[in-house]
Amino acid sequence: MAVVGCGAISQLFHMPILGGHPGFCLTALVDKNLASAKKLAAQYGIAHVVDDVTKLPFDKIDAALIATPPAVHCSAAEVLLKQGKSVLIEKPMALRSAEAESVCQAASQSRGVAAVGYFRRLFPALEAVRSALKTQRFGQLREFKVTEGCFFDWPSLTMGSMKKSSAGGGVLIDTGSHVLDQLLSLFDEDRFEILEFQSDAWGDDSIEADARVRLRLYSNGQPVEGTVHLSRIAALPSQFILKTEQGELRWKTTERNEVRFIPANSAQAADPISQVLRLTGKDSPDIMAAFRAEWDDFHRAATGQPFVLSAQSALPTVKLIEQCYQIQESGDARYTSETPFWMTERLVPAETRSNPNGIQTVLITGATGFIGCRMVEMLSRRGYHVRAMVHSAAKASRLVRLDNVEIVQGDLLKPESLEKAIAGADAVIHCAYGTALERKAALAATITGSRNIARIARKHAVKRFIYCSTLAVNGTREPKAFTPKSPLTPDAYDYAISKATAERAVQREINAGLHGVIFRLGNVYGPFSAPWTIRIFNQIKAGFPVLYQDGETVSNLIYVDNVVEIADAVLCGPDKAIGQKFVLSDSPQTWKAVYGAFAQAVGKEPASITAEQLAALKKAGRKTWCNLPARSFRCFKNIATGEPCKRFLISCLTSDPLGNIPRWVFYSCPGVRPAIRCLLGLNRPDLYYGSSEAEAPQPTTEDVNLFDIYACPAVADTTALKEVLNYTQVVSNEDALERTIRWAQESGLTSQD
Repeated sequence: MAVVGCGAISQLFHMPILGGHPGFCLTALVDKNLASAKKLAAQYGIAHVVDDVTKLPFDKIDAALIATPPAVHCSAAEVLLKQGKSVLIEKPMALRSAEAESVCQAASQSRGVAAVGYFRRLFPALEAVRSALKTQRFGQLREFKVTEGCFFDWPSLTMGSMKKSSAGGGVLIDTGSHVLDQLLSLFDEDRFEILEFQSDAWGDDSIEADARVRLRLYSNGQPVEGTVHLSRIAALPSQFILKTEQGELRWKTTERNEVRFIPANSAQAADPISQVLRLTGKDSPDIMAAFRAEWDDFHRAATGQPFVLSAQSALPTVKLIEQCYQIQESGDARYTSETPFWMTERLVPAETRSNPNGIQTVLITGATGFIGCRMVEMLSRRGYHVRAMVHSAAKASRLVRLDNVEIVQGDLLKPESLEKAIAGADAVIHCAYGTALERKAALAATITGSRNIARIARKHAVKRFIYCSTLAVNGTREPKAFTPKSPLTPDAYDYAISKATAERAVQREINAGLHGVIFRLGNVYGPFSAPWTIRIFNQIKAGFPVLYQDGETVSNLIYVDNVVEIADAVLCGPDKAIGQKFVLSDSPQTWKAVYGAFAQAVGKEPASITAEQLAALKKAGRKTWCNLPARSFRCFKNIATGEPCKRFLISCLTSDPLGNIPRWVFYSCPGVRPAIRCLLGLNRPDLYYGSSEAEAPQPTTEDVNLFDIYACPAVADTTALKEVLNYTQVVSNEDALERTIRWAQESGLTSQD
């Protein structure tokens, strides 16, 4: 096997399976990044590494995986097929139906075969539904509804998946390739009509993050209409719903084994088969097992046996997606009455305003983050040329749907990349901070990274530099008010300490001549806010405490759009703003008022924690280090007696030649067999110790910082915003709450599923 394209999908899934599959031998890698590919080859003991598919040692391979960006799937496949090699093409098979048909034609003239990586089509659950529809086991099919969505963060190694030239599109061609292939396989082959297509892509070169298709398909010759909703920016239920004459068939889009049938009336509920269609007595296999099934299918294909995932079978999916994009290119795919409000709200250009500072190009760091992304969305619609700096493509879905944004990759710890990003910029809004899992890297990105970009911005004489700091730099012990003159006294946790240190570094550059402004942000909430919106809705649903005592302390919350409004006021504002610090918060509102509204949307009461419970929580945290030796011993004991260790011992006993003597003792010596079975827990039944009533989760020591914020009595002093910038709150507290709750509802955060 050769692997063409060594990105995340190859490294996380395909190569581990190929390396452990008895039918394959990894022989060659192809990737433009030769240095990275050689490191990967060393890990797997792969002999050949090249940077182009035409340079492969064709005499040493039989087949290849093609996992490049979709734009070159077909060209790479045709090169290999013409050499008589078999190919497994990652989805999507192609960007155009003509290309897909060309691959099928090449396969028909080759000694090799062409397959496509639609492993979901191999799920037993899908086969069961297909059979049920064909025999009309639950009556004639009436309607279908398919949804799949999440807050996309696929760890792409390059920006290729976020560029139309290489990816071909967004969620429709990515997730949609799987979902639409599954859907089409249930109906009459290659027969469909697109009734409507909607996309949130703003221009010809942008790619969609949210897409909706209304289709007419055919089941047993009868037309059936339904919808498909796909999203990279909403937590949609990932499920199929097929309504029949007798009820509904329901299963998850990623479900392997089980399909549920919900009867239309209670009389049918007495029949257990009509309630759950269970295909096997086993649990669904994990995702690696699903990918392994795909490779087993390909092995059958490459060795001349019947197989399922042929390139020919993927043609209808390619045609359907192509026709959707043709509707988008014609301009008829914009959202209309069903447009989620947060996609368009405040994105229209503001009234023509003077630009006395001549600021045209604005660089925004941390552009894939919550605040940075909203900065990009709003300022780009107001006539600024926005340059969005991203570190990786994982969370760039909201950016790439915009048509007038320049996306640049940069690293706060690599000054040369910052030089390129800042060159030609009139202003910089620095929103980025360290989010790496590794503590040292996260601290360096926040502290050293902020110092780097402020220094380079001063070197390039930008007209405005806005640093997004936080009220956390003032700590939670302030009894009265947070003001621009409040001292830097952060609480003892990394985020607060690192932001305070970074603020000092930026202030030094301001003192040296940088035209800088420091924002000490309150608690920023709104659509997509992980800490102050998504987390809170999830905690409320789980019964987790979200209030301190009665919740009457002031929240110092600010709606994200108001942060952007203040940033815009600085860009267009007077020079007297330079060198100033501003405290940012909306008009005072209590935690109880905000979280009470969130809880009402969920249908629950917000739980609270008392002062005594918080004190006990802190005390328990202080005892953690004292108990470390005992806890470590218990940890090792649990590992030694746990299931993974037992399975390892069982594997040793069942492997040749290591297990030959132990097996002889096991089966031949009296008393040994029952003793070992007892020791390994092989003689016990599977027991379930759960309760039918879910218990509310208890706070841990990691939550102390959050409760300290809830308990802090200090109020943000925003007087300087009015006096210096002539700013008054644009989005009212009432409107901000309403918009946040509506987004949460549309994004699935209020659902109890």
